Amino acid sequence: MRNQDDHYRVLGVECSASTEEIREAYLYKVNILHPDRLGGMPEKIRIKAEQDLRQVNYAYSILADPDGRTRYDLQIRVTPNATPVDSPVPELHPSVILIEDGLPFVKQRRTFFVRNNGGPFNRVLISPAPEWLKVLEIRPVQQGHILPMQVDIEAVGTHWEETYLTMMSVYLDNIEALVTIELHMMKKPG
Repeated sequence: MRNQDDHYRVLGVECSASTEEIREAYLYKVNILHPDRLGGMPEKIRIKAEQDLRQVNYAYSILADPDGRTRYDLQIRVTPNATPVDSPVPELHPSVILIEDGLPFVKQRRTFFVRNNGGPFNRVLISPAPEWLKVLEIRPVQQGHILPMQVDIEAVGTHWEETYLTMMSVYLDNIEALVTIELHMMKKPG
């Protein structure tokens, strides 16, 4: 969900802003909202400014840290001039997993990520995999958040020169996204 606490919006910068632009926006906001500047103002205004300043400080703590900013961007997938969307919009990355030169009975591990680029959702569902493909682990990328999530899979082919192909569905509520998984086995030696 494009959240009401969008850190870029709180600081008044575009999601493409440089680290320096984020820092300048932060300093500007802190200067405006600082309690020392609002001493003679009515209590309602001071309380609102304190709340806004907490949001500004939190937004800056996320966006000033390169790792925190990357995780945040993956979580909400902010795009310039984006407007809120009512329903979830699942996105899978990569959406195609191609495994080449598989050997019979040799496990091949891969990972894909699930994000939501839309509105709120209540549940995440991943369709069952065929017998040659196994979902090893599903875990959130950021503690305390369901999405984005990392899905680790394992493919095992049993026949030389065979191609295994499936499309796994990932649902956010009833909205589906597909990841294509293709395993190409090697030619039999000799």
